[in-house]
Amino acid sequence: MKILMIGPRKIYPEPRAGLDFYVRSLSEYLSSQGFSVEVVCHPAWCPKIHHLDTFTYGLWASWKACFTKGIIHYHGGAALFAWIPRLFGKKVFVTLHSRESKAQHISHPLRLFYRLAEKMGIQSAHHISAVSQTLQKELMRDYKKEVTHIPMGIKPAFCDSAGELNRLGLEPKKYILFLGRLAPGKGIELLLKAKTSYPIVIAGAPLYDKNYLAALKQQAPKNVIFLGNVTGLLKRELLAHALIYIQASENEGASIALLEALSFGLPLLVSDIAQNRELVGNAGVFFRTRDASDFQKKLEALLDEPQTLKTLGEKARDHIAQNCAWDDKKLTAFFDR
Repeated sequence: MKILMIGPRKIYPEPRAGLDFYVRSLSEYLSSQGFSVEVVCHPAWCPKIHHLDTFTYGLWASWKACFTKGIIHYHGGAALFAWIPRLFGKKVFVTLHSRESKAQHISHPLRLFYRLAEKMGIQSAHHISAVSQTLQKELMRDYKKEVTHIPMGIKPAFCDSAGELNRLGLEPKKYILFLGRLAPGKGIELLLKAKTSYPIVIAGAPLYDKNYLAALKQQAPKNVIFLGNVTGLLKRELLAHALIYIQASENEGASIALLEALSFGLPLLVSDIAQNRELVGNAGVFFRTRDASDFQKKLEALLDEPQTLKTLGEKARDHIAQNCAWDDKKLTAFFDR
């Protein structure tokens, strides 16, 4: 069976965002199970403007899908155009990763765009899936349709080397880490207010908005280190040797960066949004979203308790091993319908 994936910006050599990571991992897994998978990423000519690129790419990829055999599988906002291959008699699947229309940091026109994309995707799809149970329940409640939960599959990870860290002047277990796309709503500003003597490493970059990055750097204290996008060995070393991983998002789907931190056995300090609670379970410490005082209090408590950090790291790996593997039967049943 052939599956055409539509939605990611870039998946090789390194994904650009969580949706890209999910699509790459799912595609590789399905290929290993005998499916023929083709992935359509954003072309080079796509406008380098966030959200506009999703619109133009989605329209182009949907037209391409009309002349492709097999299942057309949309991810995210590109599903706005899922009705096009549906009109051509194609079997259409849609996976939603978050409800971007509810993100407080985007404009009202963009919220309308993503609300319409979600609605058109769900109405056009023969079958629908969501990356988290929280999102699955919301979609079933709002649209009265069956939604399958297909979480990200990931395994415990390890990295013993620290050479790349040493070149940056970082020592294992002596820095605090955030890794992910830099965008409003990710809570980066909260990290910049943290009162600690430890270096705070921010690994990631905006998709296109360099002004936002400049604003963050301008307000950052001296112990904050911006590394930009990290890949390969440096990324693995950062995840393997951080003292604490922090994720302060105000809105998420199923954060791939958070799953990666869990897979490396990092102690987690994360915002208490429902998606994070579902993903982390009892393997992390939660603070009240957007509450700088509660964040600082929880951070100080963790830094004062080395044994708690060790216990949380052990729980993180156990959580990944027990709850985050690809489900062969569920995936096969979903795509064979």
